[in-house]
Amino acid sequence: MKRLIAIVISALIFAVSVTAQNANRKGFFAEIGVGASVGNMPVHEVVQNNVFKSGGAALNGAVGYRIATSVKCAFDAKLLVGTTTKGSSTTLVVGPLVGFRYFFYEFAGNKSLFVGGNIGTVYNDNFGSFGGAYQLLAGVNITNHLYGALAYDGYIFCHSLDLGNYHFRSSSCWGSIGLKIGYRF
Repeated sequence: MKRLIAIVISALIFAVSVTAQNANRKGFFAEIGVGASVGNMPVHEVVQNNVFKSGGAALNGAVGYRIATSVKCAFDAKLLVGTTTKGSSTTLVVGPLVGFRYFFYEFAGNKSLFVGGNIGTVYNDNFGSFGGAYQLLAGVNITNHLYGALAYDGYIFCHSLDLGNYHFRSSSCWGSIGLKIGYRF
């Protein structure tokens, strides 16, 4: 009987501590996002008149760690892997990002709205160089661990382009807008 009471008390303490948290709190997390590409993405077979054309699919994922600094604010660090596709060509970006999340409205128990942003450097396989990356998010913490967001992922690269006898040095700015879902462990 004592064992049963100890188990019930332990379960209640665990349940109370879990409901007192949401996806903004500290811990490891994983995210995956899908969307449409926008901007001048660097996919070689879509060069027309020396200009990159946009329009395609985008997929990205990240793993990281989030640290809660207050009840409403958290900072995170993550490793991003993203790809943009147009026709049979793809471009891949990989790199670390750091950022923040702020939740400002809690409703229906433990659900909350949040906004966030990240910035960092990423490597692009088409250019063979590093560039900048940023993310903007607005979403909802659906459960204590699951969250969803509307996200914009942007990339900025300076690069060289050789077209026969012509050598161009320019920059590309592209990104994706879509939906992101994440899980905090």
